Amino acid sequence: MGGAGEAPDCHKHAELKRRLYSAMQECDEGELSIALPRELPVRTSGASSVVNGIVYEATPEPQTPGPASQATAEFAPIVVNIAYSLRNPVDGFEFVVPNDAYPYRVPHAYTTPSSPDSARCWVPCLDNLWEKCTWEFEFVVPRYLEERVSSDDDDESPDCIPTVVVCSGEFVEQVAHPYNSNKTIFVFSQTTLTSVQHIAFAAGPFHLFQIPNDSASEDASGSSQTPMYAFCLPGLESQLANSTSFLRSAMSFYSSEFGSYPFGSFKLVFVDEMPTPRFDSATLSLVSSDLLHGEDAIDQAIETRHSLSHALACQWSGINIIPKTWSDLWLINGLSLYINGLFLRKLFGNNDYRFKLKKDMQRVTEWDIGAMPPICQPQILDPPDAATLPFIHLKSPLVLHILDRKLGKSGTSLGLSRVLPKVFLSAISGELQNNALSTHTFLRTCRKVSGVDLRTFAEQWIYGSGCPSFGFSASFNRKKMAVEITMRQDCPAYTAMEGNEISKALFKPVQFFEGQMTIRIHEADGTPYEHVLDIRSPFKRYEVPFNTKYKRVRRNTKRYLARQAAAQAAAEGDVEAAEAMGMIDMGFGLEIWEKEEEREIWKVADWTEEDEATMSGATYEWIRIDADFEWIASSKFEQPDFMWVSQLQRDRDVVAQLEAIDALAEKPTAIVSSTLTKAVLVTNYYYRVRCEAALALVQVAIRRLDFLGLFHLFKLFLRYCYEPEDPAQDLFAHKYVPKPNDFSDLPEYFVRKSLITAISQVRFENGNTPSVVRQFLIDQLRYNDNTANPYSDGYYICTIIAAASFAIVSTAPPERGELAPAETRVEPNQEDLELIKQTRIENVVTTAALEFYMALGVANLVPNHPKTFFPLARLGNYSQVRIAAFDGLFLTKWYAPQIMRYVFAVMANDPSRAVRRHVAKSACYSLAILAQMGEMKAAIKESESLLIEEDGNGNEKVKESKKSELDSWLKILRKDRELGKNEVIREFLMPIVLLPDADHEVRWCLLKLADLLIRPVEEAPPTVKIHIPSTPIIETPPQPPPVKAVVKAPRLVKTGGPPTKVPPAPSTTKLKLPGTPTISSPRNPSIHITPEPVKRGVSFAAPPAPAPSAPPVPAPKANKAKPSKPAATSSKPVSMPKPQTAGMSVQDYKACKSALKKLKTNKHAALFLQPVDPIRDHAPNYFDVIKDPMDLSTMSAKLEEGLYKDRFAFQADFKLMVANAKLYNMIDSYVHNEAIALETFFEKREYLPWSS
Repeated sequence: MGGAGEAPDCHKHAELKRRLYSAMQECDEGELSIALPRELPVRTSGASSVVNGIVYEATPEPQTPGPASQATAEFAPIVVNIAYSLRNPVDGFEFVVPNDAYPYRVPHAYTTPSSPDSARCWVPCLDNLWEKCTWEFEFVVPRYLEERVSSDDDDESPDCIPTVVVCSGEFVEQVAHPYNSNKTIFVFSQTTLTSVQHIAFAAGPFHLFQIPNDSASEDASGSSQTPMYAFCLPGLESQLANSTSFLRSAMSFYSSEFGSYPFGSFKLVFVDEMPTPRFDSATLSLVSSDLLHGEDAIDQAIETRHSLSHALACQWSGINIIPKTWSDLWLINGLSLYINGLFLRKLFGNNDYRFKLKKDMQRVTEWDIGAMPPICQPQILDPPDAATLPFIHLKSPLVLHILDRKLGKSGTSLGLSRVLPKVFLSAISGELQNNALSTHTFLRTCRKVSGVDLRTFAEQWIYGSGCPSFGFSASFNRKKMAVEITMRQDCPAYTAMEGNEISKALFKPVQFFEGQMTIRIHEADGTPYEHVLDIRSPFKRYEVPFNTKYKRVRRNTKRYLARQAAAQAAAEGDVEAAEAMGMIDMGFGLEIWEKEEEREIWKVADWTEEDEATMSGATYEWIRIDADFEWIASSKFEQPDFMWVSQLQRDRDVVAQLEAIDALAEKPTAIVSSTLTKAVLVTNYYYRVRCEAALALVQVAIRRLDFLGLFHLFKLFLRYCYEPEDPAQDLFAHKYVPKPNDFSDLPEYFVRKSLITAISQVRFENGNTPSVVRQFLIDQLRYNDNTANPYSDGYYICTIIAAASFAIVSTAPPERGELAPAETRVEPNQEDLELIKQTRIENVVTTAALEFYMALGVANLVPNHPKTFFPLARLGNYSQVRIAAFDGLFLTKWYAPQIMRYVFAVMANDPSRAVRRHVAKSACYSLAILAQMGEMKAAIKESESLLIEEDGNGNEKVKESKKSELDSWLKILRKDRELGKNEVIREFLMPIVLLPDADHEVRWCLLKLADLLIRPVEEAPPTVKIHIPSTPIIETPPQPPPVKAVVKAPRLVKTGGPPTKVPPAPSTTKLKLPGTPTISSPRNPSIHITPEPVKRGVSFAAPPAPAPSAPPVPAPKANKAKPSKPAATSSKPVSMPKPQTAGMSVQDYKACKSALKKLKTNKHAALFLQPVDPIRDHAPNYFDVIKDPMDLSTMSAKLEEGLYKDRFAFQADFKLMVANAKLYNMIDSYVHNEAIALETFFEKREYLPWSS
C-alpha cells in the first residue's frame, strides 16, 4: 500500500480489497499446522465411521438423490495441547470498562460474534459450524472487582460484589484458588457435541435471578423442570424479574409441544455494548441490557417477550439442530421463528398471531417482486448475504405456516405438529447425522408423516422466488344458480425478470403458482359455505354452486327501532322474534349509536333507499378469498362496499376484518367513515384492528366529504380530553386539552397512539396539513400529564413528536406544494429542553427529538447545522442517542474538514463497536441522501436530465439511463473538491483501514467509501500462474506423432532451413511447450512468438555433432541476407498463414477463423469467451473436476499460433469445451443449457464443412 516509511497510497484501495479477499480465503483453509512427531504412533481404532465435517455439496432438491456418505477408517484420538495467550483481542471479546466518559459503567467482559470468524480470535479451533466436540472450561477470575481493605477479614463486605462467570454448558463447581485467596475458579462442562461457534461466556459482577418453576406444569408432568437463570449488572435487579418471568411458560410450551429441552439448563445474561442485539449459544444467550424493562413499560415489554422467547426457541432449532449446508439456513432459522410464533400465539392470543401473519405476508409480497432470491439456493455454497437475511427470516416462517396448512388438509396428518417432534427427537436420539438438518430431509419427513407430495410446493415456495398477485371478480348466474368467479394470476417477480435469462437462472422466479385455494361464501341464510378452487393456470373462470334458494334478509344498524321492537317482543315471549334476534350478530354492535341523538352528534351516515334496494337484491352476504390463509399472495377482490361492511361487522376473523378495512379505505364515502369510526369505538374488535380502522379514516378525510374523516378522528380522540362546554361546538376550532394519562387499559393506549398518527396524516390537496392539526399536536405535548399514570409515557411522547414532524412536512412534490409558512422554530425553547432532560426508558424521547429535527432539516424547513447534533454525539451519552445524533450529523455537510476529522476519529477509536459500525455505514449512505437533498450543488449543475420517448423500449432505456446517471455521479463525486479531492479523506482513510485493530465492518465500509470517492490506480492485469497453463499443453501433444518430430529435426539441421522444412520446427516447439509458462497466450498471443527461436536453438543443440549445431542459431539472419533464392523461399512462409506451420491448409484456416468469429458473436457464447477463473466464477473446485480446460480464447490463440494440424483438431477442442461445461454443471442449469445451445449452433455445418 506504500513503501517503507511512506504514507499509504489511497488510490491502492482496490489492491487492498483483493488482498483482504485472498487473506480471508487462506484463513478458511487453516492458520495453524501441527506436525506429528515420527515416534507418535497413528493407530486405527478398528471401526469405520461416516465422515462428519464440512459439507461442500449443496443440499439436493427433492427429486435429486444426494451424494452418498463415504465410510472411512476411524483413527485413535490424538491429544494436542496448545498454550496461548491473548492481549487486547480485536474480535471475539468485548471488554466494557469505566472511563472518563462513562465513569459509572460496571466492568465486565463477554464473547461476541463481532466478525464471522470471531471464535478463532479467542481459542485455537476448527472454526466451523459442522465441527463439534465436547468442552470443559476452568475460569480463574478475581473474587471481587474491588480491592479488599483487609485481607484477614473473611466476611464479605456489603460494598464488594463478587465476580461471577456464566458459560455455555453445565455449571460444575466454584472453588477458591488454592494459592491465591483473592481469586475464584469456576468450572463448566458441556458434554453435548457443540460447535465452537455456539460457545460463549461472560464474566462480571452479575446479579443472579432464578426463574421460578411453574407449579401447574410440574404437577401435570410429574417431572422436574429445567433450571433457568437470568443475570444482570448491578443496579438493574428490579427490572430482571419483570423481563424474564414469562420464560418459564415458554419453556413449558416448547417442551410439551416439540420435545424435551436438549440441554441441562438455560441461562440469560444481560450485558452492555452488544454489537448485535443477541448472541445465542449452547445453554446460554447473551442479550443487550436495552431489553430490560420495569413494571411501567408497555411497548418495551412486548418487544422483550418476542426477543427472549425466540432466544429460547433457538436452543431447539439453531443450536442443537444446525443446517446441513448454508442453503438450509432458511429452514433452521424459520423453524425457530415458527415455533416462537406459536408460543406468542398462546401468550398474546390467536388474534394477535393471525394479525401479524397477515401483516408479514403483506410485507413479503411488497418485497419479493424481483429483487430477492429464493429462500433456498442449493447451488450457493456461501452464507446468505446480510441484505437478504432479513427477507429470509421474514418469509421462511410464513412458508412453514402454509406448509402446515397444506399438510393439515391431507386428512391423515395434523400438520407440522406431528412432523416437528419427530425432527427434534431424531436430533436428541442421534438418528439425525451430526444434528444437521437439510431441506430434502425435512420434506421427506413431511411426506412420510402426511403422505402428501410436496415437489410442486417446494419448487414454488422454497426453491423459487416471487409471490402471486391475484385478481378476483364474482357474479351470480341465476339460471345456473351458481356464483361465477373469475381468477387472474400474475407474478411480479417473473414479470420484472422477463427477458433477463441470467436473472431467471439465478433467482428462479415462478411464472404462475399452482395449488388449491379455499373461498367462503356467506349466503343469504347466514351460513358460510366453503368451496375449493383448483388453480392450475394464470386465468380461469370457476362456477361455484349456490345453496340458498330464497332472498336474504338484510341486517343493518339503520332500523334500530325495528330491532328494539323485536327485542321487546322477544322479552315478552315471542318465539319468532327471539329466533330473529338470535340470527343477528350483536357481537360488534354499538349501544350508544342506537339513539338518534347520538347518531346526529357523531354524524353517522345511513344507507339510502337505493342502497337498500340494491342490498335487498343481493343473493349473498359476502365472499372471503383464501379463507384458510394458505397463500402468501396479494389479492384484489371486487365486491360492493355494503358487502365489505357486512364482512367487517359480522366476520370474527381478524384477517377478514383487516381485508375489509383495506378495501373500504379505497372507497371514501360517508358510510365508510361511519363504519370505520364504529370499528374504533367497539371494544369487541381486536385492538390492532381498531388501530387499522383509525389509520384508514385518513382516506376519508377529504374535502369532497367536508373532512368527515378528520371530524370522526377528533371526535374519537375527544374521549381522552376534557369535554367542551358547548356540545355543539365546532371540533375543528376546539382546543384539545388531554386528561391526565391513564394507560391501565392497554388496548385504549394503542388506539390512542394510532389516532394521533392518523390525525397527523390528514392533508389538503396541496400536501399541507391543516393548522388545527398542528395546534392539536402541540397541545398534546404541552398539556401532557403523566403524574398519576402507573405506566411510562416515553413511547407515547415519541409518537406525538413523530406525528408532529410528519404533520409539518408537506407530502406534495416541490413543484406542486406551496411554500410552507414560517411557523417552525429553529432553536428549542425551555419547554423542549425540559422534555428532553426527563429520564425515560433508553432516552427514547431524546432520540425522537433528534429525529424531529432531522425530518425538518431534510424538508428544508430549518437550516441543517452540525451544532444541533454535535453535543449529543459525544462520548458519555447513551449509545442510541449518539447513533441518532450521528444520523443527523450526516444529513449536514459532514465532509467539512473539521467534522470529517472527528468522524474518522470516531471510526478508529470510539470505545463502542456499535457506534463505530453505524458511523462507517452512514458515511456511505449519506452521499446518496445529500445528493437528493440538493446539498451537492456542483453535482446538480453538471447532471443532465434525460428525456425518454415512449417507443416500446422504455424499460431498457430507463436502465441505461440509470446506469449512465450512476457513472456520471461517481465521476462528479471523485472530481468534487469537497469530497473526492478532500485532503482529509486521502490522509486518514487508508491508515484507518490498515489499522491492525480496525473493526472488519468499518474496514469494508471505508473501502466502499473509497470506491465511491477515489479513483483506483490502474494496475496491470493479474497473471495467473496455476491451472491454466495445462490448457494448450495437454491438448497438443497427442496430435503430432512423435516419430515425425524425431525424423524431421535432423533434416532441419542438415539443410539449414529450406522452406519445406519449416513446419517440423514448430512441432519440436510443441513438444517442448510443457516446460514453458504460456498462461497468458489466450489474452496476448504475441507472447508465444519470442520463445520459438530459443526453443529451436535448444532442440538443435541436442545432436552430438558440434559443427552443424552452431550455424542454425544465426541461420535466420544469414537466410535473410545471403542468396536471393533462399530469400525468396523464406519470404513465402512469412506471408503464409501461421496454421500452415503445423500442416493446416489455407482453406481449413479460413474456415476455422470464420467459425470462431461466428461462435464469439453468438448470444450463447458469453460464458465461454475466456478461461474459467475459480475466484471470479465461484468455482473453487473447477480444476479438481476438469483436468483439460478449454475456452474460445484459448482456441483462438492456438489457431493463431499454428498449433492445429487440421480442422478436426479445432473441432475436437470445441467438443472438449462443451463436454467440460456439461460435466461440471448440473443438468438444466443455465451454463449447461448454454453449452447445448452453442453446440447446436456449431453443428449446423452450414458455414463450415466439418466432414471430409
